Amino acid sequence: MKPVKNTTILYMDDDGDDIELLRDAFHSLDPAFRLLEASNGEEGLQKLHALKQNGALPCLIVLDLNMPKLGGRETLRRIKEDGFLSKIPVVVFSTSDSEKDKGHFQREAVEYITKPVEYALFLQAAKRLLNYCESQVQM
Repeated sequence: MKPVKNTTILYMDDDGDDIELLRDAFHSLDPAFRLLEASNGEEGLQKLHALKQNGALPCLIVLDLNMPKLGGRETLRRIKEDGFLSKIPVVVFSTSDSEKDKGHFQREAVEYITKPVEYALFLQAAKRLLNYCESQVQM
């Protein structure tokens, strides 16, 4: 059987404009990618557990820091506690440019990308995110 590239990314963010921007950027770079969205960490974890039961985990989790109900730090902690979910790469994608935030996630071995305000830079960030999925294949 020929390997298939995993093209599903889960993006947890409560900002609809940022979700739409990332969806547009992914579509312009590679329309094969499918962006699932969750408006907070609690909803994102529910989607991850449903995907896990279906055997269809995403190739990447993109995580905002400041969300209602369950923020990025706690969501990441819960992901890392789950043996299956902890294998999925996570990238924090936040408007925060705080060195404290960056340092926290660096210690967690999680890439931290500050959301760019210019669309050209946003496209570059989207390309970095897609690179996490490029080398992953499913049998």
